Amino acid sequence: MRNSILISKFKTLITYDKSITDEVSSINIHRIYILALVLAPVHLAHVLIFWAQNPGDASAGNVHKWHDGIIMAHAAMLFIVCVFGTIAYFIKRRYKAAGKSAYILQITICLSYLVFGALVCAIDQLISSNITPYLVACIGIAVAILIRPVDTLFFYAIAYAFFYYAVSWTQQDNELLLSVRVNGITTTGISLGVAILLWRNNVLAILQRREIEVQKIELEEKNKQLAFLANHDPLTGLYNRTQFMEFANKDIIRISRSGKESCLILIDIDEFKKINDNFGHPAGDAVLKDMAKIITNFTRSSDIPARLGGEEFIVLLPDTELSTGVIVAERIRAAIDGHTFAHTVELPKITASFGVAVLAARAKDPFNTGYDAADQALYRAKKKGRNRAEAATNGVNPASAEA
Repeated sequence: MRNSILISKFKTLITYDKSITDEVSSINIHRIYILALVLAPVHLAHVLIFWAQNPGDASAGNVHKWHDGIIMAHAAMLFIVCVFGTIAYFIKRRYKAAGKSAYILQITICLSYLVFGALVCAIDQLISSNITPYLVACIGIAVAILIRPVDTLFFYAIAYAFFYYAVSWTQQDNELLLSVRVNGITTTGISLGVAILLWRNNVLAILQRREIEVQKIELEEKNKQLAFLANHDPLTGLYNRTQFMEFANKDIIRISRSGKESCLILIDIDEFKKINDNFGHPAGDAVLKDMAKIITNFTRSSDIPARLGGEEFIVLLPDTELSTGVIVAERIRAAIDGHTFAHTVELPKITASFGVAVLAARAKDPFNTGYDAADQALYRAKKKGRNRAEAATNGVNPASAEA
């Protein structure tokens, strides 16, 4: 377990996962654009302040070189920052923050600022042993731009190599030169550590956020499944008894106001027990699934088919008269009769019997009254030889459709 954690942390340091580097690239491009808006005025301020403060003819030659060098360095960086900010803006706008141009922009701005910091530090050596510009550049890049540790090592190696030789151009005191170079090593090392730490933390944050998103999706999917199972039969996908009763009660309220009729069709598979006994319960389950598909295919989208349990199904036909309900039942019966049921082998001919009744909204107990009438009609269909649809005779003209 400990080894797997160490490996996972190590991978965050050397990761080449394109999806992660693309996301980091998008973050960097946005940061470059914002930093350009901030740093351009900073560089401009340096140029204007140094331009206004002329050292005068009495100053030493080194002071003039330092003064002019600072102006030229910041003026050049002002131009570069404006260009970088403009490029970052267009990359952001065109949603190509993960492309090759975005990667090149990140590399260029990192190297530019590291070299700029080293160069300004070298210019400062004309009047002092200060390395603040190099320190600010190194820490600034480490904090502002997320760079892969492998790339970070390369960038900071180049930066320090340039710094090492650049300060020797202007710092003539060997003791101070040694101090500056050693301080530069410290600055580079600390900045490198900060850059690697921030990369690791951001990659871990991305991975954790993705894991949370995956878990959220999985949880939502499980909640949908639980919600589905709460009102559906898990085998056939039809509504279960509880949900069917809810729909039926709503329909009873509706038709009691409108004065229209609705129908119930009760369906029972003939001799279903023989299928389970002779071919096994998986074959019986396959038959139930096929039966559900046939019932769904031969009913309207407004009709409510459900599995009551075992081999018994029920269908609510809103705004449907008894005679029409019998026609619907007969169509379903004929489809079942002509269907070839199969599991691992072709099963023997399977049929179903039907009982059709009106859902009487004015009855004392509308649903149970209609259900009992449909059940009695189903019993008659079974008694008359099965594979037939019978209409209830509860105060309505009887109808019958034989196979």
